[in-house]
Amino acid sequence: MKRIVFATMALALVAFGAQAQDQGGNEDAKWRVGGGAAFSDFEDDDGIIDDNQVGFALFGQYQFNKWVGIEGGYLNTGDFEGRIGTGSSQEKLDLSFRGFHIAGVVYAPLNQDDIDVYAKVGFFDFDTDLSSNGAIDSSGHQDGAMAGAGAVVNIADQWGIRAEFDWFDTENSDFWTAILGVEYQF
Repeated sequence: MKRIVFATMALALVAFGAQAQDQGGNEDAKWRVGGGAAFSDFEDDDGIIDDNQVGFALFGQYQFNKWVGIEGGYLNTGDFEGRIGTGSSQEKLDLSFRGFHIAGVVYAPLNQDDIDVYAKVGFFDFDTDLSSNGAIDSSGHQDGAMAGAGAVVNIADQWGIRAEFDWFDTENSDFWTAILGVEYQF
């Protein structure tokens, strides 16, 4: 049920933004879409899994004006690896996160056309899979608060290189992601 509410809120906000653009003729309003490589780091409080992996991230954003936007995104971390046990009874553990986030985005008031600096705060909803020696032991999900900051270097009229750092408030662990990718603005 949470996911349905989550998706409905995101679609309603984007539809509201698109309608406001049509009525107001705001020349600063625009869409941003893109993706990139996600360099993630995860460490649980017990120290069983302490690993970094490369996955991917996708996003879509509606920027209402020069300062404010709303973003939805998808993240797939790949498998974080760990080991539990000793000697011949040692088991290999794999933990993966994949899912969505929605966030409000605020842009810094820079007077430069070639760089956009931003911060964002929102919520995430991720599916998790924990496997032991290749067999999935448990599946579940985590949700919570997230925050991030980044910059876009505009390399052409509609293209930019995006670098971003995101932190996720997960239970009993430290989890963050650095994303390097491209975006298209229209």
